[in-house]
Amino acid sequence: MPKEWADRYRGAFDEGWDAYRAGTFDRQKQLGVMPPDAELSPRDPDVPPWESLSPDARRLAARMMEVFAGFLSHTDHQIGRLLDFLKEIGELDNTLVMVVSDNGASAEGGVTGTTNELQFFNNAPESLEESLARIDEIGGPETFNHYPWGWTWAGNTPFRRWKRETYRGGVSDPFLVHWPRGIQARGEIRHQFAHIIDMVPTVLDVLGVEPPATIRGVTQSPLHGVSFAHTFDDPAAPTRHRTQYYEMLGHRAIDHDGWRAVCPWPGPSFAEAGRPFGTPITMTDLDDLDAHHWELYHVAEDVAETRDVAEENRSLRSPRTGPATPSVPARRSSRPPSPPGSSTGRTASPPTWRSRPTAPRESCSARAPTPAAGPST
Repeated sequence: MPKEWADRYRGAFDEGWDAYRAGTFDRQKQLGVMPPDAELSPRDPDVPPWESLSPDARRLAARMMEVFAGFLSHTDHQIGRLLDFLKEIGELDNTLVMVVSDNGASAEGGVTGTTNELQFFNNAPESLEESLARIDEIGGPETFNHYPWGWTWAGNTPFRRWKRETYRGGVSDPFLVHWPRGIQARGEIRHQFAHIIDMVPTVLDVLGVEPPATIRGVTQSPLHGVSFAHTFDDPAAPTRHRTQYYEMLGHRAIDHDGWRAVCPWPGPSFAEAGRPFGTPITMTDLDDLDAHHWELYHVAEDVAETRDVAEENRSLRSPRTGPATPSVPARRSSRPPSPPGSSTGRTASPPTWRSRPTAPRESCSARAPTPAAGPST
């Protein structure tokens, strides 16, 4: 990425991830992305307070976020070039454009950030002094840099945790849809549950195309997603994607009709579990997780998973089967069946329907609404 893209954000993140997260949450409420009564998820104990960092560590972390913001702006500029071309040839209004990011913000920079992400996967982080020596190279072709996970936590506001894990911070994404000729609504927000596997069924739906059962004699697997085109002009339309299972690296979760069960590994955080990143997971660990560590959230009312209500629901009784735990999955071998619209994967956050690309173009690809000092959304 050309250095000037990062330099435009010089100083924008000097207040740190704690201030950034608070400002982001306020702006999300102002924009209607989050409900007025939403609660911010608690501080993550794996993330050090910004003020606890040394001046050099803050300088490095701020520059890494400047580079990330610059990369988003650079990417968004290229998307804008494509949209400009579609406008020039008269096809923009009749082109269905969907913009979605990839899983929750990434934590592969670890607690300190890195100039080479492969260090994280080898659990061999470089020292602060080594990173600082390359601060002017960050974002260039000689580095594979990644910001500290304090920015990951802030970038996933208001949710908990991050990519590789199955709290909402790991599976939720901003999602924009633009199609003036097919959507009458302008600049509205939708809150129905949607998943990335719903995108292709939606495109086929608006085109009036049925997916082929066979191609050249080869039977095709059925599409797991469902169309959300019915929500384009009806904000009150019920979601058709009711159940969704997630699993990654020992972490599991399932969404169903506004409820969410989560079984995190090694726990809600490395600090709370007393096990650092990279701790092996065994069958004994999985058995213990299944028996004792499923959490339950009513995300229809508690969007950021701040209140675990598993204990008060574990003893529910079924009138036909006696003692049961209908709200909390019990065994890893009992993977929920896959109803229409379910699959392992990512969830798109509430879509925003746009009549035209918003300005500045950074708004198409920023991960979350930000304070005025950060990238626009």
